[in-house]
Amino acid sequence: MSAERGMRPGGDGPDPAVWGLGAGAIIVDRALRLMAVNQRAGALLGREVQPGDPLRLEELVEGPSLGLVQSALEAALGQGEATPEME
Repeated sequence: MSAERGMRPGGDGPDPAVWGLGAGAIIVDRALRLMAVNQRAGALLGREVQPGDPLRLEELVEGPSLGLVQSALEAALGQGEATPEME
């Protein structure tokens, strides 16, 4: 199963919350492993991705912005709630 198809973690079909977005969207776990990626985000990543692949921020962001993006992502993940379906 390719993560770029925006599949649900159980592989039971496209997740409408991810699939239908016009912008690039990714879902990562707390260890920054990719869980799902829609088509737009897959194209922006510029590489074939699979569930469990690490999100490599240094490939997407350069310079001082990298630290800002890392901090924002860590803060967002710290506020999230785990659900049994996505653990």
